[in-house]
Amino acid sequence: MDRIGTDEKKVYEILSGKSDAEREKLKEAYEKITGSTLEYDLAHEFSGVELDKAMDLLNTGEVSDVVRVRFIGEGFEGDLKGLFAILRTDDRERLEQLKVDFKKRYKEDLKDWLIDELTGRDELEAILALRGKLTTPEQRIEHLQLRLEYESRFFARLSQGTLLESDTEERAEKILVLAAKKLQIYRSDNDEDPSLSQEERDDIERLLRFVELDLDTLKRNAGRIRPKPSPQEENKVEEITP
Repeated sequence: MDRIGTDEKKVYEILSGKSDAEREKLKEAYEKITGSTLEYDLAHEFSGVELDKAMDLLNTGEVSDVVRVRFIGEGFEGDLKGLFAILRTDDRERLEQLKVDFKKRYKEDLKDWLIDELTGRDELEAILALRGKLTTPEQRIEHLQLRLEYESRFFARLSQGTLLESDTEERAEKILVLAAKKLQIYRSDNDEDPSLSQEERDDIERLLRFVELDLDTLKRNAGRIRPKPSPQEENKVEEITP
């Protein structure tokens, strides 16, 4: 067995999926052959969240949700699917425990850290996911307000030409249409609900009007958002016809 190196992917593969007994045998064999411990060499070859992931695997055979969130959020995986898979859970206790464990391990508030690390819709989706399962009319309305406030800022960026990479017409329209449908269904389902105050009913109607206005704005500005040209297109020299 060679001494541990700096090939993180290879190290993770070696440590992943092993039982307690298998990990103990691995540590014993490593120390016998190299004269050093796995813990010592990992701590000297790795750092930050990459070290956290390696130590999680070495100690438990799996990576904790806290480290997975940090690892993905810092850009060590190709996309954010894994991050949202962790955050979007109906298990409120698990979500609250994640916040506590993150603060304990990294001395940072999870929400504040996500805001610092993410931008655009990715930031919005993460913040909404942290709210957990919506169980009251107030929570549902506030959730929709946060989403629609972002969409309103989307149109401001559209007019200023300062769009983020996560902004696309298709994505904005899809979210707006979905929000409108949810509001309409919610209004219909709760029309006879005596617990719904007049103020909450007014909020739903107001949000529906905002959605309709934003959809109208989006249609009138169709084509304003264009995909980034490829490097080949950027460097293409136009032929001049004599």
